[in-house]
Amino acid sequence: MKDHSKNKEDARTYILSYEVINNEIILKLASGEKYIVPYSEENEMKVIDKMENQALFCKTPTTVNDITVFQYFIGLGALWLPASGVLQTIRFINNPGVYSGIWMVLHGLGAVFCVANVLHNIYLKKDAKKLCYFIEHRRELNEKIGSSENMKLGLSKKTIKEIEKAQSTDKQPINVTNIDNYSLKELKILKANVERMTDFGFDEKTPKLKDVKVKKRELIK
Repeated sequence: MKDHSKNKEDARTYILSYEVINNEIILKLASGEKYIVPYSEENEMKVIDKMENQALFCKTPTTVNDITVFQYFIGLGALWLPASGVLQTIRFINNPGVYSGIWMVLHGLGAVFCVANVLHNIYLKKDAKKLCYFIEHRRELNEKIGSSENMKLGLSKKTIKEIEKAQSTDKQPINVTNIDNYSLKELKILKANVERMTDFGFDEKTPKLKDVKVKKRELIK
């Protein structure tokens, strides 16, 4: 799971991922800390519930700031304040060339700050959109994903391997612990495959060999 924590305080309890090692659940927190608790099914369910509740937060993504112009001036101001004294000194000694150069550098750094912030916000928005889609459709995706090979149509080989790996270990192949392995596009492909299976209405479960009855027919002589 990506880091959508609101602030430093929230980061201290925001779970990014976890793993079970030697009867311990090791949580990786957004604060950079590792929090360790004894393993039990109850504790693991609490971890998963906590991560799913975090994913629900994406429906009100206040962590993504849209006021990028304001952020640009904040960044520029942060650079300007410590340099203002130097600039005033340069102006005082009447060296406009150096003054203009420093002014351009400060604007350039402010622009870099703004662009980096915009790209980070776009990244968080895309991830928040994927989390919302996952939370909304996770039940039907997990119910159908192992019911037919047709569910894998349109997916990359890498994604199919991820699904097969998850099916061997998890009751829910697509969950908050591995959602980073899937893109929003792939989740939508799976959802479209579910809808197609529903429209056709076929019984797509592979019958066991012993259940298949072969009727013998007499050959026409």
